[in-house]
Amino acid sequence: MNAKDKRRTKVALIAIALVALAMIPLVAPALVASWLFGKWAMPTLSLLGMTLLMQDESLKITRAMPNANVTVASTGFDLGVSSRANFLATVQLEIAVPAVTTGELPNAQTFTCDVYHDTASDFSGETLLMASVVVQTGAGGAGAAAQTLQARFPDGVKRYVRVKITGSATAGNASAKNATLRLAF
Repeated sequence: MNAKDKRRTKVALIAIALVALAMIPLVAPALVASWLFGKWAMPTLSLLGMTLLMQDESLKITRAMPNANVTVASTGFDLGVSSRANFLATVQLEIAVPAVTTGELPNAQTFTCDVYHDTASDFSGETLLMASVVVQTGAGGAGAAAQTLQARFPDGVKRYVRVKITGSATAGNASAKNATLRLAF
């Protein structure tokens, strides 16, 4: 093999390596995003305007927002996790809370979303899985902006999960608005 052929071979190998590196976000977006953004909160990646984390409309729950000093609980999602299989691929819980006015959430008052899990579908023995995943705080006499967050489930998540939203002591009445919960894959 002469020098020209060796140079062409090196250029070809470098080109293949660059193409392979460019393909990683297409092949493993969850892996790349968790490496870049951390384990708990992973924003949805997009490529050419298309969401890479797919959402199934049949796995969507809406729940009215709470009043002051009240906690509301969503119905639960069945993750299908058992004692024999505690691995849950890249399923994430998306929590979207609506924008609220200052009458619904006065200055310094909060709506806090916590995630609970249990082995029973009635949540009779539920335990806190992730605290304060989303916190809306009223500020500037304008209420609070809408927020959306996707959270990955940690190892050891139990089969059933749900979200509880709690209004602080003097929060207003936001029960006319709904929070939306979904599973994203």
